[in-house]
Amino acid sequence: MNYILSQIFIIFNYVFLVFSYIQKNYLKVLLHSCLAMVASGLSFLFLGAYTGATMPIIVILANIIFFMVERMKEGRAKKVFYLSSIILLFLGMSLFTYFTYDTAMSLCPAFGTFLFIVSLWQKNSIVYKLCGILSCVVYVAYNIYFKSLFGSILESMLLIFLLVGMIMDIVKRNKKINAEALLLQRGKLV
Repeated sequence: MNYILSQIFIIFNYVFLVFSYIQKNYLKVLLHSCLAMVASGLSFLFLGAYTGATMPIIVILANIIFFMVERMKEGRAKKVFYLSSIILLFLGMSLFTYFTYDTAMSLCPAFGTFLFIVSLWQKNSIVYKLCGILSCVVYVAYNIYFKSLFGSILESMLLIFLLVGMIMDIVKRNKKINAEALLLQRGKLV
């Protein structure tokens, strides 16, 4: 019964995640992202994957902090809040991992969450997507280790979509660079 519940919740996780991607309003994105994390945590809890069950708490906090930081005025207070928040998130991650560690695979969700948090605060879309891809790879391995069929399939699909998105981004950037180089070359010829 626990396995069936874990698979139901992992499906809910990805349904909420998809809804978070199609929202225009940031508060709705935040809400759907938090619901996805609750479903993910419950899924891992039912699998007995306790580190994976605790990391969504960190992700929810990171999302809320990111929302707050984005709305703060530039200045010293924003930088101090930002830095102290990151330190507290990583401290929380470390504590959860310490208390739930049982095998080396227990480190996977902590590393994946670390990459996710790093990706949240990236301005460069390539770095953001690269962190997301690495995080996906770690979570695919974790889902396979805990024999989560739907978790493995859905996380693998997410990985494929991230890879396609990154390739499209690189192609778009290269086209822009090539177009700028052509214009520059034509400008020199005239």
